[in-house]
Amino acid sequence: MHITRHASLRGLRRYSTAARPGRLRRAILVALLLLIGYAAADLFWPWHRDLSRFDPIATGTLETKMWRSYYDRRPVSLFLELAQTLRTQYRFPWLRSYVGAYYGASAAFTFNAEDYPQFRL
Repeated sequence: MHITRHASLRGLRRYSTAARPGRLRRAILVALLLLIGYAAADLFWPWHRDLSRFDPIATGTLETKMWRSYYDRRPVSLFLELAQTLRTQYRFPWLRSYVGAYYGASAAFTFNAEDYPQFRL
């Protein structure tokens, strides 16, 4: 028995379902849009938390670590510990905790004790 291919199918490349270029681009675009949507909601969605509800022992432990990082001049450790404090104790969203920690850590390391008199009111 002789099997012949249909003339219109000859010469066509066969892509697997996952390897089609159009589908890959579309999947990347959808993933990118979802990521941008999550970031926008995380950063700009209004949220209200009761900041008086936290674990004082855990907060004190994290604060001690942050002060140790500050005095040892380790800005990355201070940044990560501050982000952890914002997330775990004050229930900040994930991305917003890192933005807040960036501002806090950069302010801590740009402030210089010799410059204090110029900041006084």
